[in-house]
Formats: sequence, structure tokens, C-alpha cells
Amino acid sequence: MWETNALAASGRLSLSRPANIPQNERIVYEKDSLYYHIVVSEDAAQRYLRFRSRGIQSCMLLADPQQLRLEYVRMMMLGIAYAPPQPKRILMMGLGGGSIPKFLLKAFPEVQIDVIELDPEVADVARRFFQVPKDPRLKITVMDGRVFLTRSRDKYDIIFLDAYNDDSIPFHLCTLEFVQIVKKALNPGGVAVSNIWAPELNKFYYSEIRTYLSAFQELYLLEGQESGNIIFILPLEPRKLAPEALARLTAQFDAQRRLPLPLTPFAARTKLITQPPTNAPLLTDDYAPVNVLKQQKVK
Repeated sequence: MWETNALAASGRLSLSRPANIPQNERIVYEKDSLYYHIVVSEDAAQRYLRFRSRGIQSCMLLADPQQLRLEYVRMMMLGIAYAPPQPKRILMMGLGGGSIPKFLLKAFPEVQIDVIELDPEVADVARRFFQVPKDPRLKITVMDGRVFLTRSRDKYDIIFLDAYNDDSIPFHLCTLEFVQIVKKALNPGGVAVSNIWAPELNKFYYSEIRTYLSAFQELYLLEGQESGNIIFILPLEPRKLAPEALARLTAQFDAQRRLPLPLTPFAARTKLITQPPTNAPLLTDDYAPVNVLKQQKVK
């Protein structure tokens, strides 16, 4: 392993600048972990986390570290409107730079948050460079997310799933058996929110819809306008809310909660799906060819 930072003078500095880092950004940390090539960089206003050669994984406004900067993270917050009014327990699978936990700690003073992160180096970077606080209401566990949920007996009001990205989708977090484990971990009235990476529609995207709808009765889908992210919102109890009804509900939520992020604009773009597609296979522990399905485009 090797690392660089702004103060390093040990001779271990990288001799080449990663190609995906803009010239106006200063690299403040770089290291190979067991799972990723981690790069932290910053410009005059923001700090960025990237893995390997991919795009931005997390972004923090230096002047306001709790603000949600990336579109897909803001989109995921729409799941709050489907959850109990005062959520007590929240699970986050995938830490990144910790944008969601920081936002939720500020928005819900009584909430207890469990974060599951596979890579210990990512957890360290989130603490050191992205102001993820040491807070008794926030517990970060370094472990595979499915293993954690299988062993845990805890129940949650909201479960956020953010463990996919453009070139690394762990198949065991895509299958019906995993989705059933997630569903079992929800409290009555709870909701699961999953970030699906699908910049181009392919059979994996449709397989995920079919797989989630084999466990949940309805799925609310929200497509990114600035990114290739698609968000699934899955209430434990079906509501069958048309976009107009959801927008009214969310507007009431915004007026009552007054979060620093209005959710109503996202609600108006959300589509309700109750019938699973038939043009892609169901993903199971016995059959989940994720990488193959990602390459099979659907027109």
C-alpha cells in the first residue's frame, strides 16, 4: 500500500497524477486499499472522494459539510417521506464520504444510525477528510453488508443501500435472497431505499426491478437528471401513490419537517411500478450474472 497527502515528505508520493482528477484540484490523499484506489482531492470550494478511475463517489462543500452535493444522494432522501415521521433507527450500507449520515444526524436529533462499510480504509478516510463525526448516535461497522444483516436482530425504520457503482456491483447484494433479508430487517411502516447504477438501460436494471418486486409489493422509481443513478424506494406496506398524490404528501412533509433539502421536486418525477418486467431474469443466489446482464442493452 502507498499513500500521498499534502504534507507527505517521505518519498512515497505518487509520480503520476490520476487521469480523472481535474487540474484545478489538489490531491490531498491517495492510497490503494484492498478494494479500491482511493483519491481525495479538493478545489477552492469542495472536497471529492474517488475510487479507481471512476467519477466522484462523494463530495463535501468545505463551508457546509452537512450539505448534500451529489444529485443521487439528494434523490435518496425522498425515502424519508415514506418512513415513520420520526425515524428512530436507520441503517446505511456503504459509507463513502459519509454525506447521508452527516445529513441525517443533523436532520433528526433523536435518530440512531448504523453504517456498514466493507473497506476499513474508506471508513478512515471519511473520518479524516470528510468530517464524519464521532457521535454516540452513529456507529460504523466494517463488515460485508449482507453478513451484517444476516447476523443482526435489529430492526430499522429506513434502510439505505448504496453499495453499487459503475464497475463494481457485488452480486450477493443484488439477489432475491438479499432483498428478502433487507425486508425482514424493516420495522412496520419502514422503507428501503436503493441506489441502482444504470446510466444505460440494460437487463441488469430490469432484473433488479423484477427481483425487488418479488419481495416488495410496489417500487417507486426516480431517475437522475444529472447522473446515471436510479433510485428505488420500497415501502414495507404498499401505498399505491400516484405522482400527484405523492407530491401532495411530500409537500406536507416538507412544510412540517422543514429539512434543509426540499423533497417535493423529486416526488413529482417519481414513477410507481407494481408489475415486474418479464424481459430480464430474476436474480437469485443460484443465478445472478450481473456483469453479463449489464452488457445486454434493452431498447
